[in-house]
Amino acid sequence: PADFAAVWAWGLGAMVVGAIGFFILMTLVMRLSMVIAGRGASALIGAFALGLLSAWISYLLIGSYFTARFQTLVWERTAVGTIGLRCDIGAWRLLRVQMRNTLWVILTLGIYRPFAAIRLARYRLECMSASHMRTLDGVAARPDDRRVGATGEGAAEFFDMDVGI
Repeated sequence: PADFAAVWAWGLGAMVVGAIGFFILMTLVMRLSMVIAGRGASALIGAFALGLLSAWISYLLIGSYFTARFQTLVWERTAVGTIGLRCDIGAWRLLRVQMRNTLWVILTLGIYRPFAAIRLARYRLECMSASHMRTLDGVAARPDDRRVGATGEGAAEFFDMDVGI
């Protein structure tokens, strides 16, 4: 629990620091743009666009680190019998995947969104591996393995139940 609390505390602390930094940056940019471009609407639009860009980048930086650290923490402590899981996700690689996805979603006006979700899920799953693979046969083989009939599968399909990972 202490490790999970530390990751959450770091994430929340980084968000608070990021919000304060964002506020200071926005104040400086707005004042600077008013001095350079005058008090027109173009100065405010430029400051607003720069502020949104900096907020997006800070969100991606903090979010990528938090996601990578939390996923590693969860999966490294998960085991099925003697089989443990490993997670080698990297925050910088995750950041690159998310930035590319966001860029493609913007360029395609949202059409790329399903592909972006698949790309992100694929990367997160590719970073995982299992340890002690020699005992995987023992987990898969159950002594009371019964045949599954078509009735159970049909009922699950009828009720639109999806049970899976």
